[in-house]
Amino acid sequence: MTPAVLVVDDHPENLLALEAVLAPLDAEVVRASSGEEALRAVLTQEFAAILLDVQMPLMDGFETAATIRGRERSAHTPIIFLTALPSDLDDLARGHDTGTVDYVLKPFDPVVLRSKVSVFCDLARQRTGRERADKLLRAAWEGAPNGIALVDAEGGVLEANPALLALVGRAAGELPAHIEDLVAAGDRGAITELRDRVGAGGGDGPSELLELRLRSDDGGELPAAVLASVVPGAAGEPPSLLLQVSDLRERLRAREARVALMHEQAARAEAEAIATRLAAIAAITEGLESLTIAEFAAELSERLMRVLGLAGVEVRLYEEHRVTAEARLGAPVDTAELDAMDSPPPSATGDVVPGGTVVVAMRVDDRLLGAVAVVGLTPEDPGHARAAALMRNAVERAALVLERARLYERERTIAATLQRDLLPETLPEVPGVAVSAYFSSGGDGVRVGGDWYDALALHGGRL
Repeated sequence: MTPAVLVVDDHPENLLALEAVLAPLDAEVVRASSGEEALRAVLTQEFAAILLDVQMPLMDGFETAATIRGRERSAHTPIIFLTALPSDLDDLARGHDTGTVDYVLKPFDPVVLRSKVSVFCDLARQRTGRERADKLLRAAWEGAPNGIALVDAEGGVLEANPALLALVGRAAGELPAHIEDLVAAGDRGAITELRDRVGAGGGDGPSELLELRLRSDDGGELPAAVLASVVPGAAGEPPSLLLQVSDLRERLRAREARVALMHEQAARAEAEAIATRLAAIAAITEGLESLTIAEFAAELSERLMRVLGLAGVEVRLYEEHRVTAEARLGAPVDTAELDAMDSPPPSATGDVVPGGTVVVAMRVDDRLLGAVAVVGLTPEDPGHARAAALMRNAVERAALVLERARLYERERTIAATLQRDLLPETLPEVPGVAVSAYFSSGGDGVRVGGDWYDALALHGGRL
């Protein structure tokens, strides 16, 4: 900001001369032709220095200087008296009584006068810069979104910004006596340890973030993070600590929301994987119970190949450790493990055996119903574990389906046998009558109907 200099003289030619002398300075020159005009200028503007003629009509320089000094805003503005009269001790003393900083006789040396004014202009620039910096710092202090506290070596609170006071529910200017008064009882040891550690470090940089709980004025607690750094003291004064306090409530809520979202996504992914696995198992095993044993082995082989994308598969079905049906598709499998199942005790683990073959037994209640051997599931494949688990689940379900199919077939055979036993083995031969019979069971599957038929030859040629 360009400093301003006020020149006051009742002679216009003197004002022009002063303005020319001060022209080389980077300063604004304001002219006033009387004391009254000078006072009006001082009311509206601040000046780095005032060049004031002593001998002026109505209000002379001494009276003007005294009035200027009486205002708080201009009480410390430097005033340099200018006069053409020889100065005596009385005028000099009177000038200093009004607060003048210098007394220059006319005619004056332009270089000397300009040098004097230049000093005051430089001081004004520095003062303005300091004031502007102070205002910026104060604005940053008061407008900071995070809480800030300045504490002494013993933890006494020297100053706290509005954000910190609002965070703990205190009114503006209501400073706590000690920083521990703002911290929950369980965390006071931590803030004291942080303060001692950072203070003893001599200002090697800010500390690590310390998470603790603040105590609000209503007795509640809220999570916060504290960062401490050393503020060097003025000459001869001990350093203090600057504590920066951040409210963690939003961050913790966001963290909890992220964790909940991750759990939800994991649960959804798991549910989708389960649904996919169940759909694949259903695609492998659905409808197998309606097949014959021979059809069962062939259909299971085809579905395993198609759904799991296998290179080769072989299915064997056993009854009393005797192979009752088998089917092969694709690349040949290592049958050593399958052959070992033909005699008890059966041993199939579902692990990869030499040659890359995976063998899974079909068991129900520790009874061996069959076995499945596949090739094309290698541990190096990213989806090996999922495909192997899917295969085991499908084979386990196929074993249950096979068991139900066998039970159904056995019961159906029993029912058919029982039904046939209800019917006559032969029909009577009656002369002159041709007798034939057809029977349809009244029951479906294992349900036995109560219907029966017979033909009886009676006396008199009756039937």
